[in-house]
Amino acid sequence: RRVEGLKRGLSSSGTTPLIVPAGAGVGKLSVLARVDSRNEVVERKENNNDYWGSSLHLGPDLILTEIKVEVAPDAHEIVTTQVIRNQGNRPALGGFKVAAYLSKNTHLKPEDHLLGRQSISSLEAGGVTTVQSIFPIPPSLENGRYTLLGRVDPDQEAGEVEEGNNDRAGGELLLG
Repeated sequence: RRVEGLKRGLSSSGTTPLIVPAGAGVGKLSVLARVDSRNEVVERKENNNDYWGSSLHLGPDLILTEIKVEVAPDAHEIVTTQVIRNQGNRPALGGFKVAAYLSKNTHLKPEDHLLGRQSISSLEAGGVTTVQSIFPIPPSLENGRYTLLGRVDPDQEAGEVEEGNNDRAGGELLLG
């Protein structure tokens, strides 16, 4: 925006809309404000005209908002329900997966039992989808108490802004 005739010691504030180019990609972008960008005003100090402001995060950000588990009526299968939300500002295109695990704790570890994965083709920015899956109870599981864990985008296919918020612990399951 253009500011005319600003007197010494005064300031001018305003709002300038920004257009983010469609090809800007995914990631964190910083906003730079520059005063006198064409060097039209002779100043005592010319090296203090830039201000790095807020950051913009562009892209999808997939999270699990809910995860539930129950044993199927035949007692040989596990029914999981996972609710996935894209809290980002860009769609998750090209497909990604959501995985379900049984664990002895509430944090995903290499020794946890993968029940399976489901594919999701895309999810719009702000969109929500629910995935219900039926998995056989692995015969190798020992009797005991397990927690259902979910991970959205386990293979990091979606190119998210934040990959560290993809896990969620859900309900408990008692086997045996």
